[in-house]
Amino acid sequence: MKRFINAFIMLLFAANIFAQSDVFYIKLKNEQVVKYAVDEIYNMGFLQPEFSGFPEADNSKNLAWVNPVERPKVLLEAAGRDCGKNLYEQKIEDNQYDEIATFTRDLVKDCSKEYDKYKTVFDWIVKNIKYVHSDNRPYSVFTSRQGICQGYADLLTVMLNTIDIPCVTANGFIPEGGHAWNYVNADDVWYLSDPTNNRMYNLSETSKYTDFNCLAIQATLFEDEFCTYNYYNQTFNVESIKSGNPVVTIPFSVNGIKISSVSPSKPGSTVLKELYLGKNIESLDFGNSFGIAVNYQSVETIEVDPENETLSSYSNIVYKGNGTEMYMVAPGAKLVKVNMSLDKESRLKDLMSLECVVFENGVTSISAYAVERCPNLKVAYVPENADVAEGAFSGVHSDFEIVRGEYPGK
Repeated sequence: MKRFINAFIMLLFAANIFAQSDVFYIKLKNEQVVKYAVDEIYNMGFLQPEFSGFPEADNSKNLAWVNPVERPKVLLEAAGRDCGKNLYEQKIEDNQYDEIATFTRDLVKDCSKEYDKYKTVFDWIVKNIKYVHSDNRPYSVFTSRQGICQGYADLLTVMLNTIDIPCVTANGFIPEGGHAWNYVNADDVWYLSDPTNNRMYNLSETSKYTDFNCLAIQATLFEDEFCTYNYYNQTFNVESIKSGNPVVTIPFSVNGIKISSVSPSKPGSTVLKELYLGKNIESLDFGNSFGIAVNYQSVETIEVDPENETLSSYSNIVYKGNGTEMYMVAPGAKLVKVNMSLDKESRLKDLMSLECVVFENGVTSISAYAVERCPNLKVAYVPENADVAEGAFSGVHSDFEIVRGEYPGK
């Protein structure tokens, strides 16, 4: 009813509506313009979020079927030079960048081809930087002439950026252990570049660098209407979900490559309410420091395509496989229904919006700390015969209560 009334008021009074970024402007008949954020419009009922269906499978390349050594080559060649033209998240001040730029441009002033410029900068780093544990930020490595592998790689990225040569930093493993290196595009050819160990290889010569196991590339590789994408944990991953859309369905593929994970490292707006994952998505939220749970706490609904063979969902909870192990909960969900016994491996925790938990018939036990740090949780519906351990509900609302019996709602 509220949505109907709001829609009627809009038709009655608004002469036209226009949007810019994540803001709506409503121009009334008296020429007054009223501005609303998209989430305000959504909450008032003016926007009717529509789920258009899970994405259809296509003939895109599945990186899981590609040798891990070759995956960066596949992605970088598909992405092209643009993906290496910004500094991404390099920690450097403008004046520091300018100093390095002046030095680098003078260093390559006699070079005409990109490859020659790249090789000159690479050789300078190899010759002048000593492998010493110290401040590893690019400018510090540049001025102190010392650092470890991450410092070597980040300095190469910054120096090449100052002369418009695409370069990204990569992280992974070599036989000696964890390592950082670069991928550089010079004269439209991609190279694997390891300034720490004075090694460089044409990416087409895969057999020569099989000991480089790349886990992540520090770059945005692709971008579309809803998301940006990167290479993370050896998967083609959703790096961020853009603001302005209350409902987002993750695509099946981008630029001919199948998307397989959603582990966003960049925060989104408070607009996103509903997230739909197709049968292509195999993993979510690697690690505990970022992901949907941290960066998209407004998400109230998460649903997984029933045809997905790796993940499943029920009542805003995502499970591994067919529902035997809880994976994650929609961080903004106010109500969830649980159809399995909770323990220290599968539990509800750190859910700031959760107000109600329904344990369905068939749940026989709820262990200690099964529900933890949910400060707004006020009620839990628990089956009559379920065992509830002492301390099963910890860090909940001061008015929290357990109600035995079936949930009266839908």
